[in-house]
Order: sequence, then structure tokens, then C-alpha cells
Amino acid sequence: MRIVIDYQGVQTDSRYRGIGRYAASLVKAMVRREPEHDYIIVLNGRFSAGIEAIRADLDSVLPQSQIRVWHTPGPVQASAPQGRDLREIAEVLREHYIRALEPDVVLITSLFEGFDDEAVISVRKSTPEVPTAAIFYDLTPVFLPDAPYREDPVRRSWYRDRIENLNRCDLLLAISESSKTEVVHELGRDASSVVNIFAAHSDAFVAKAFSDTEKDDVRRRFGLTKPFILFVGGLEPNKNLQGLVEGLSYLPATLRSQYHFVCVGRRNAGEVDAILNLAPDPSVREMMSIVGHVADQELVDLYNACALFVCPSLREGFGLPALEAMACGAPTIVSNATSLPEIVANPDAVFDPTSPRAIAAKMTEVLTNPALQSRLAGAGATRAAQLTWDDCAKEALAALEALKTQRPLDQSRRASVVTTGIFRPNTISILMQKLDHHGDFILGLPAMAKLRARYPDARIDAVIGSWNKDAAEASGLFDNIYILDFFKIKSSDRAQFRSDLLNITDDMPYYDFAIDLRRQDDTRFILLKFNALKYFGYKTGKAVIDNLLTSGLEIYPEKAGERRYFEETHVSEQILRIVDALPFDPNDYVQLPKLGVSVPQRPGAVAIFPRVGLDARQWDSDRFRQLIERLAASPLITEINVYAGKAEELEPIQVPHHKKINLGCGLKFADLHTSLSGNQVCVGNNSFGVHLASYVGCRTIGIYSGHELPQQWGAGFNDAKAIMIDAACAPCHLPDRKSCPFDVFCLEDISVNAVFDLVLADVAGKTDTIYRSEITARNPASAVPALINEINKLKTMHTLGTVLPEHKVALAAAIARNFPERMRQGASMYVDVSNFRRDVDVLDPKTQFEWEAVSDLIRTLRRSLPAGHTVVPIAADRHDTDFYEQPFESIEEMSASTRNAPVVVPFAGDIYLGVESYLFRSQPQWDLIYSWRSQGVFTAFLLPEHELEMWGAAAPDDERAVLFETFLRQATHFDEIIMAGAPRPLVEAWVRENAPPRERPLSIQRVDPIEGSIAAQPPRNALAAGAVVRLADILTARSSPRSNRRASANVAAVAN
Repeated sequence: MRIVIDYQGVQTDSRYRGIGRYAASLVKAMVRREPEHDYIIVLNGRFSAGIEAIRADLDSVLPQSQIRVWHTPGPVQASAPQGRDLREIAEVLREHYIRALEPDVVLITSLFEGFDDEAVISVRKSTPEVPTAAIFYDLTPVFLPDAPYREDPVRRSWYRDRIENLNRCDLLLAISESSKTEVVHELGRDASSVVNIFAAHSDAFVAKAFSDTEKDDVRRRFGLTKPFILFVGGLEPNKNLQGLVEGLSYLPATLRSQYHFVCVGRRNAGEVDAILNLAPDPSVREMMSIVGHVADQELVDLYNACALFVCPSLREGFGLPALEAMACGAPTIVSNATSLPEIVANPDAVFDPTSPRAIAAKMTEVLTNPALQSRLAGAGATRAAQLTWDDCAKEALAALEALKTQRPLDQSRRASVVTTGIFRPNTISILMQKLDHHGDFILGLPAMAKLRARYPDARIDAVIGSWNKDAAEASGLFDNIYILDFFKIKSSDRAQFRSDLLNITDDMPYYDFAIDLRRQDDTRFILLKFNALKYFGYKTGKAVIDNLLTSGLEIYPEKAGERRYFEETHVSEQILRIVDALPFDPNDYVQLPKLGVSVPQRPGAVAIFPRVGLDARQWDSDRFRQLIERLAASPLITEINVYAGKAEELEPIQVPHHKKINLGCGLKFADLHTSLSGNQVCVGNNSFGVHLASYVGCRTIGIYSGHELPQQWGAGFNDAKAIMIDAACAPCHLPDRKSCPFDVFCLEDISVNAVFDLVLADVAGKTDTIYRSEITARNPASAVPALINEINKLKTMHTLGTVLPEHKVALAAAIARNFPERMRQGASMYVDVSNFRRDVDVLDPKTQFEWEAVSDLIRTLRRSLPAGHTVVPIAADRHDTDFYEQPFESIEEMSASTRNAPVVVPFAGDIYLGVESYLFRSQPQWDLIYSWRSQGVFTAFLLPEHELEMWGAAAPDDERAVLFETFLRQATHFDEIIMAGAPRPLVEAWVRENAPPRERPLSIQRVDPIEGSIAAQPPRNALAAGAVVRLADILTARSSPRSNRRASANVAAVAN
């Protein structure tokens, strides 16, 4: 199974919080548990600074070639107004990049990223066929919003967009039973699409059994003089730091004087003062010590040294710090809210987080009872040991495997599947708010009736004043009615809002739309308190409210003595316009008429329409016969009903005789309607039959040629799809097959296997089959036309504004980088022969002997490399900022211009090998090689023996030695340095001392030089054939794996 993992949850600031720690730990556990799967980690290139750290962290479990980086122009933050259009484009770019990797499933490590940072994450917006899962943490900002969420309309809008994407996920991996219950209850998800995989702690968090002296050492490191109570977290409302600090004030004075309170966590500007200001009591403020983000090892020491760890959260998806503290043997107490009782599984360790006195009472109980402290520490360590990442990975992989099997893979690889059914029941959920009095409610009934007419299959709930309950029930327009008496029953009495009025939300779902049908502006603020993706109503003139409306209708103040639009337009008509402002959907107002009598569908019944009037649309008759035969042999198929206008139309097919096969020829429309409705699946050419089948409710598969595009002419009802070859010449509208100059490959290349797999998937209820493109698999550049079409579609749909010229240039560069033209299959080893070019600065011109040595090296490498590797000489002249493929058959070719040669665009898993000391290389060329390394190219340098001898013997101020040392400093940024000749401890010691700080260790290898002569004057940097084989082994990790395992014993590691 190929699992593509969007790793942006570990790239943003979430890497400093539980989300990033959780995601990284889970992914590594998945790879360790089931390494046979094909894992691909996808990184966002806009977080370039952290890519190397991630590569190093995954180095022990994955080859670097399995870590891919995609690029997009910016800015793309949701909080940056100028980034909206680029973000829309980036979402398309990312989805097409992932699709080109041909995943069986996609796993998103965190959906709720990208507001203040450059994360770009969307789900099935432009690639709906890619099955997607996401780790689900919680919905805390919705149900316990902080001030930025409440007050920032852009943030609210972004969060609603995140929930829309969450709802498009096929599978959610919840991190606790509490988070699973939350998403099922609040968003109305099917419980079967949410799997609780739970969580665990890193192996780094262990109990150290510190002595009193060791605890004193930890306290001194952090400037503490007394035992301490520990809290790990931020200022977010759900963390309830304010409640905990207030609880400290209720501790007995003796305890306040005996303990420090240490608050650990990453802090934004001004947050330290904000935390201190939570404690007006001077004795509490004296207890407090604010510590910023600390490394894991320091956090482990703090957990081990604390007298008590407290987690007072009001809401948590999981609560990883509590589990980490338990694993370290800290006495741990937690709130009794959401997931935390699941973690501790100990009633003695919980308290009421809404009561500061209760928090203080539990802390006092533990701090004054050493026996209880010991019991909590022991029980916590036992519980932490029961929760392992291996168990989490087991659950996650099983869920992903089940998702993959729901989307069977068509191995034909050529066909594409297009969803064409656009008319189907629209089952969205809508909340209609109408809080005003009797007369206003009656005047609003036309809008309510129009709302129901527009969405006949939707769940429409009403929130109204109690005085209108009878009328609302009598209307029959609403599925559920909720009472909220904001106004008084007497209209002259002043309205009053109380927070308890919103208690009704506890039983209400998360709505798609929330609509206020009151034209006046005084109830819109209540509408925004309900949980919905989109809000509609008249504007109020208050930006803090109006900016939160998805679509706000303009309103003008009414002035005495003036008659304008509102004064002369009936209020019922004004309210109707709110319904008109809702987003267009093709199903609006559509209630399809019944065309005949329908019968219940029979499981396993398949209808086939094998003939069509125009032969340019006709799939081969012999293939239809093969399809019928294979379906008849399948145990999943109970009957096959073959339809035609006349019996003679079926003669070319030679329908076999079989007890499962029935013929329906020349049926009248009513009889055909009834017969067809009993089938579960229908397959046929682009014809009347598939259109009618989709209308009566069959899952329909149309086999389409390029004569017409199924996007325009496909079966349009219910679960209908078309299978096609996406030909560049389509639509052709040719009159017949013989007019096609390409032998109608758009039909001929649709295999029986592909159609058969689709039919069985539909019969089994697996309605989405993954179709892999053979062209994309071999060449990512072939994905570009579909990508460009998708971006242009955004423009034609007015989703995009004006894209600036400089952004267009940056976009073109990003597309070229993400989807390069693959010139050859397998991995390439690029051997850099730049020093042999006549237009490159060198101290000594290269000789024929030196050219022959490198030429012989290239020939021997070609013979020695494993299958699937290609050796490609490359070069750059002194001014180039790219490398070019360099012919190397004769030394004369080295003077040819690079301008007409192919530019080298390496792929992850390729190899760069430098074979000369490039003493005059420009910094942009070095930077280009380093960028290749960040993309997953393995970079190595073969240091010639004579250069090492010269450098070791030269005076410190020798020009050549100084140049070589400068070059060697550049080479220490590579993955590997390979020295030819005898062991050179002094060189290795210099490299160790001068290697830059780096995340992944530099390895140093050695190969033997040539023994004897291969010419009258042996080339001074030649290698024996055996040494070249050794070199090939090193570079391809045949004998010493370089990237997915730790370095072998003969490698000297140079780390920071």
C-alpha cells in the first residue's frame, strides 16, 4: 500500500506542541511496524529552514528518496489578504502533486494549519478521486474560542473552511474516544468513518528515579530554590491556566511558601506578562516561574524533578503532557473533562477544572499526603506503559488499509474515471433563525417556504420565539424546532440576551448554513453563536459582525420622512432575498418527476446497454461479450440484464447463454423503466440507456470515447460516472470511427479489466476506484495540462482575482520544479565533469590522461551499478546557474556550448558525484547542489588521492592549498566524502573539526587507488576496477546503507 503523508503538521509551529510531537511519533511508529508499505513523506518547500531537521529525524526509518518536497509561490497565509489567490492556486498545486505520486491513501497529519503560517492543506477539492484520511485532534476553537477567534472574522472564516475540508475526509483518525465522540456528535459524521487510535508518549520520556541531590541540580538549572508544581501549556482558554493560577491562591499559605509554580511552554510576545497578571495575589506571583520552550531532555528532567504535575484543561483532544509526566514518574492530576480521565484511568487523579477551589483541594490533598503522591506516581507509570505508539500505529494502519480496500485499484493504469452525476438529493443541514413576533413570523413564511422548496431534501431546523411554536409546527416546513426567547412576548418590552439561552446548542448539530430571516440588525450576533460553516443575513453596519457573514446583504438605515428602497419594498420580499443569496447548487428547487413504476433494487443485478447508434461512441462488441462472460462467472453478480432496441442489435456481441443472463429487447418505455430500476449497477456506451439508468437510481458507468466529453454529456443523476481515456484531441465530434486518424485509441485503450473492476466495486458499494495514470507514473510532467486546466477553471469561476505578473513567473517556476520532465527511468547518478570544460577556471589545464581516467571511471560505474541506475555526465560553465547533460565520449566535446544541452532536473533518490576539486566554483552552483540535497538527492564527493597528498604536504599559505581548503569546506555540506588512497587521519580530523553544524551526520568513506598502470603514464586520479565497484556499492547503499539505516561500522561520522 502506498501511503502518502502530508507532513505539514510537523513543519509549522505545531512542531513545538503536542500536534507535531504526536504526528512525528505516529508516522515513525507506522513505518517501524509495517515497513513493507510504500511510505512517501510530502513536505512544503515554503518551510525550507526545517526540512533538513525532518530529514534527519526520519533518517533511521525511511530512505531520503521517500521524502519529497513540493513548491509554490507565496505568500499563502490565510491571514494575509494578498495571499488569498496564491493560496487557492497552491491548494490545486499541492493536490495535483500528491496525485502524481499515485497514492493508495493520503494521510494528513494536521488539517488546522495555515492561518499565520505558510501551510497549504485542502481535501479533494480538485482531485476528488484520491482517498484521504486525517488525524483529528479536537474542535476546541469552536466550542471554547479564545479572543482572536471570537474577534477576528478572517480567522473564523478560515476555521470554517478547515471544517469543510475535514468533512471531505474519507476517514478521521481520532486521538481519543473523547475526540471521536466530539466529531461524530458535533459535525454529524458517521461513526464508522472515525477510528480512535489513541496516543502514546515518546521513548525519551522515562522515569529517572532522581535522588534529592539530582532534583536540586534540576531546580538550580532553572533558577528554582524550592520543590515545584509543574504546568506545561499555553494561554489558550482550553488550557485553563487562569483557573489553575486562581486555584493556587486557595492553597494553604504554608504550601504557597514551600513550592514554586513552574509554567513551561512556547511563549509569544507579551505572554509572560499576561501569565503573571493572572495572579493578583502577591504570594502566588512569588511562586511563579515562567519558562519558555525547552528541549525534550530538559522537559524530561522537569517531569522527573517536579513534586506534582497538574493538567487543568477544560477541553483536550488527548493531553499529551499529562501522559509524558506519568511516564516520567511524576505524581499527576488532571481535570475530569473530555479525554483526560481516559489517559489517567484513575478516579483519585481527577478534579473539577471549573472550580479553582476544587483544583486547590486536589493539589493540597496530594502535596500533603506522601503516600498518595507515591500511589499516583506508580499508577501513572503503569498506565503510561500500557499506551504504546506501536498500538496506535497498528490501529492507524488497519484503518488506512480498510480505506484503501474500499477504493480498489485499477491496474490497467490508462483509464480515468470522471464523476458525472450532479443531480442527487441535497441533504445539507440548515438552521433558520426567526426570533421576532407573531406578525413578523407570518410575513417570513414565504421565505421559509422558498427555503424548503429550494432544499427539499435538507434538514431544516428553526430557532424561534416560544410564541411562534404552534405556527412553525403547523407549517410542516421544519425538521426540528428550538426555542430561544430573546424578545419578550409583548413587543413593546425590551429584548434581553442571557447566555443560558444558548443551552439549546448542546443538542444542535454543526450546520452547513445558518440564516437569520430578520431584516433588522439586532439578532445577527445571536446567529453567529450557533455552530455553522456559513452564515447569511442582512448586514448590521458593525464590522465585527458583518465580516463574519459569509454573504451579507446591504442594508440602509431608515430615516423618518424618507422613502427609499426598503420603505417601498415589502418586508416579505426583502426577506426572500436572503434565501436568494445562498450559494448556487444545480439541485436547487429540483424535484425530479417519477417517470414510471420503480421496484426495489436486487443486489448483484447488473444492466448492460452494449449498443449505441453512432459507431464513434461504440466500445468494441467483443469486449462487451468478454465483460458479460466475466461478470457471469463472478459470485458477486446475481443477474445480468442486457438491453437493446431490437434483438438483431445484439448479434455482433454474441451474448453467451447463461442462467444469470437475461435479454430485454424492444421494451416499451414504461416496462424498460421498471425493469431497469431493479438493477443495482448499469454499464453501457454513451447512450440513452445509461442516462435513464442513472435517473432511476442505478449506479451507472458510462464508457465514453473522445467524441464527446463526459463532463458535458455524461449521465447526470445520482451515482453516475464515466470511464474514459483523456485524449488531447477530445472532443472530436467525428461522424464515425474511420474518420479518426488515431484508430479511436480513446475507446480501444479502455480495457475489459478496468470496466469489470468498476462494476464489481459498485456492486460491493465501493464507489470510488483509484485509477492510476501510466503516463504520470513514468513522467510527472504529464500532470501539468490537468493542473493548468484546474487553475484556469478557478479563473473562469471568478474564484481568483488578478494574479500579478511576478507571481505568474514564480508559479511557472514552481510547476517546472514540482513536475519535471523525466528523461529516463530509474535512478540517475550525475557525475560532475565541469572541470574538463574549456570555459571553467582551473589552475592546470586537464590532460588527455586525466580525461581518460574519468572516462574510464564513468564506463566502469555504468557496468557496476545495480539495475535501474543510469550514469549521466553533467557540467556547468563558469556562469551557469544550472547543470547540463554533458557528452563525454571525447575530450573535444567538452568545449561545446551547454546552451543546447538538456538542463538537469534531478529526482529524489538520484545521486550527485563530484570527481574533481572544484577550486573556482561559483557560490550559486554550490547552492544549487545543496538544494538538490534538500530535495532528496544523495550528494557525494570523491577526493582525488593526489589532491589529498598535495594538501597534506603544502604550506598553510600555499595558493593551491588555500583554494583546496575552501573547496573542502563546501564539500563538508554534502552527505558523503569518499577519499581515494591510504587512510588519512589528519584529513578526517580536519573534516571533523571544520564540518558545519548539521542535522544528518556526514559520512567519510575510503576506496583504494589504482594498483599498477593502465597506460604508459597512469592517470594520477584513476581507480582500479575493484575500487570502482566498491565506490558503486557505497553510493547505492548496496553494502553500506546510507539513508534508511544508521551508518555502518567503517564510516566515521562527523556530527555537530
